[in-house]
Amino acid sequence: MANQYYNFSFDVKINGENILCDEVLNLSFSSQPVEGAPVDEAQVKDVFENVILKRNITKGDNLFFDLWNSRRISHGPQQPIQLIIQLLDDVGAAVVVWSFFDVFPVRVSFSDFDSQGNAIAKESLELSFGIINVDYIKENNSN
Repeated sequence: MANQYYNFSFDVKINGENILCDEVLNLSFSSQPVEGAPVDEAQVKDVFENVILKRNITKGDNLFFDLWNSRRISHGPQQPIQLIIQLLDDVGAAVVVWSFFDVFPVRVSFSDFDSQGNAIAKESLELSFGIINVDYIKENNSN
């Protein structure tokens, strides 16, 4: 079986709703030694970078700001966001699925505006999370 490599076609879902994004940043995870632990016990803790979603600003769609703002004005415990990112093949089937748990918005930002330029206005949503699952979908070879 020959290896097939995939372009960066992807799908983002927040709370089950498809969200059009131009970029997904910081799908990066690492482990660091626990300070003060004996060297021979090799204790480590997982370190997750915040995931950043970027997209064009569109009229009437304020989802990114609303997600961040709901945490800021919440008068009780906030419900975590459900975030799923899928790398898709050329027919739209999932190749890799990243499922994030205990997700909370920590920052929303907007691109700089420059009256001399003609750049598209962008918004970004930065999300922290506590748990991640990464599923590599096996190829189905049914004939």
